[in-house]
Amino acid sequence: MIKTLPQFYYHQLKNDPKKDAFTQKENGVWISLSTSDFIEKANQFSTGLINLGIKKGDKVAVISSNRTEWHLTDLAVQQLGIINAPLYPNITEADYEYILNDCEAKIVFVSDKEILAKILNIKDRLPSLKHIYTYNKVEGYPHYSELLVSEIKEEEIESAQKRINEKDLATLIYTSGTTGNPKGVMLSHQNLVSNVLASEERLPVGENQRALSFLPLCHVFERMIDYLYIYKGVSIYYAESIDVIGENLLEVKPHIFGTVPRLLEKVYDKIIDSNYVATTDTFYNKMASNFDSILIMNYKWNESDVYIDYLIESTSEDKEALSRRKSWLANSYFEHKIAKRDDDYLFGRLCGYPSEMPYLRGVVEQLMKDTL
Repeated sequence: MIKTLPQFYYHQLKNDPKKDAFTQKENGVWISLSTSDFIEKANQFSTGLINLGIKKGDKVAVISSNRTEWHLTDLAVQQLGIINAPLYPNITEADYEYILNDCEAKIVFVSDKEILAKILNIKDRLPSLKHIYTYNKVEGYPHYSELLVSEIKEEEIESAQKRINEKDLATLIYTSGTTGNPKGVMLSHQNLVSNVLASEERLPVGENQRALSFLPLCHVFERMIDYLYIYKGVSIYYAESIDVIGENLLEVKPHIFGTVPRLLEKVYDKIIDSNYVATTDTFYNKMASNFDSILIMNYKWNESDVYIDYLIESTSEDKEALSRRKSWLANSYFEHKIAKRDDDYLFGRLCGYPSEMPYLRGVVEQLMKDTL
């Protein structure tokens, strides 16, 4: 029975090791890390932290967008009883100063030179901070790989794992600070593990499936879902950014992803406004064909067919022509249908010719409302 966060990672290693457990794009190429290689690197990472003198109860801050190194750091610190304090990569220097002092972080891991510059600007006002490491290589500053020690201290790591209690503090997640200074929410291993296990039947995912991760891991929602993916043997692919999420969807062809309605609206609008809709053939080839196997939403359902209403807007002044177009679209090419598949999952399927209409809005939002 899983009781602590590190056990999720080792559960996958024992029960469903993946060749592409964690995948991210580097220099235009998708690079995967297998479950076994991930665990190996995490243990090397933990050994490096031990050598630095970091111990149970110390705090480590992670300031980064979603990437494989985020979870590497998470396992490396969690299995030593060290507390992970993840922060948003886009907050102010003043917020970083307050939070890093409040949690008394001894180490900060930053993703890139922009965030590094912010931390360096306030470093003299952070008395607890002893070390700064980067995930991207930045000339003149320590890279996290320097902590990956080849001679793993297995006995010390195993001993540290055994001393972790499910009620121990696992993470500090800071609020946005809209009503004052940010406040650190204290969550134990039990807090997070119980949510993951309770969500297992509510998120029907299985072996040999891919998930695209783009909601911030520093927020508890995506973090909890990632633990669930790991537990269920789902391969995690990290989106490059929201600006290219449409391209990443086409490349990864995920079976599932966690999202919020507003973000889906932005993604949909970006796809519609992009070069994909330059011509009917371009859209049909790049979207209708490829999206045939791309998951829009993935939920268990009891009905064999569910049809989603949608809203079509137009700037056309010809109301009669607009009415005919709407009727034609509703009865032929533009139809959003959720159909029960052999694997009993629901797949949203997009097909048709958007060049026949100026705008199509509300589709994804309606899809969310009707399926949730």
